[in-house]
Amino acid sequence: PTIFYYSGRILDPEFAVSSTVGTASVTNNMKPFDFTKEHSVGIIMYTADELGISKGIIDTISLYVHTAGSGQIPVRLYLKNDTTFVANGYPNLTPVLVNQLYQNNWNNLTNGATLIVDGLFEFDQPGWYSFVIPGGFQYTGNSLLLMTEHHGKNTTLGYSAPVFRSTNVPSVPNSTYNKRIVYYSTDNDFNPALGTMSQGTVRFNTKFGVS
Repeated sequence: PTIFYYSGRILDPEFAVSSTVGTASVTNNMKPFDFTKEHSVGIIMYTADELGISKGIIDTISLYVHTAGSGQIPVRLYLKNDTTFVANGYPNLTPVLVNQLYQNNWNNLTNGATLIVDGLFEFDQPGWYSFVIPGGFQYTGNSLLLMTEHHGKNTTLGYSAPVFRSTNVPSVPNSTYNKRIVYYSTDNDFNPALGTMSQGTVRFNTKFGVS
């Protein structure tokens, strides 16, 4: 007899879904990247309500290139399920919490995260730029952190940086608990013990492919 084995994933595209966070067209944003500096790191939070999915395997993540660049840029991306960045019961990502919980240390922050992208990329066409995640990332239904990292600025490596289409961070439930992005950049030698991170007010329009 023929025996079929279930792999634990449904690969039929009819069962695949996507979740897009951000639909506006703020067009002057590169943050949390800062390609004018030698090194930059950052964190973007997406809440469970914003993602609108209970759980699943994220197969792709896409950013919308508004203004194309040229030349190859070294980029690392991580994903991490999170329940730590909370203030008064609301998901909240602030420099103060980064310091309190992780001592502004990039190694501490990326501990437990999954490195999903690590290479040289050329964002030379406008539109959605998709990263396929080898093996997928298991999203558990809590807040999701997208962690960004780059090393080598535009004038050093000779690339022209892209601009990503973004959306202002929503003001709900109120302006105290709507913090969703932090970032840090430097021209000094990179040290995982970061200085104080800055608070951002806009986030990349981001699409997640989930199966």
